[in-house]
Amino acid sequence: MLDHYNGAFGLGLAETAACLDIPEETVRARLHQARVLQRRGLTREVGAAVRESFEFGLAGCDRLVALVLTRIQAYRPRPAADVGHKHGGDV
Repeated sequence: MLDHYNGAFGLGLAETAACLDIPEETVRARLHQARVLQRRGLTREVGAAVRESFEFGLAGCDRLVALVLTRIQAYRPRPAADVGHKHGGDV
């Protein structure tokens, strides 16, 4: 319900507290608790897919960085006179 007031109506903590006639700290604590419970529920429902979605692929990253660096080192820019011309013809 707190997310409903806080998100759907665009109310801040103080405004939500006033609407519900509870202290602002209570709103803050309940909102935090609701988000923790929501996160746990989602993790339980989708299981390993959540963890895998946010993993950082170290080995894959290392391979990609090595490939990019190799290509950068092998790159030889064309002289300025050749830019925009194909096979000696007009652009």
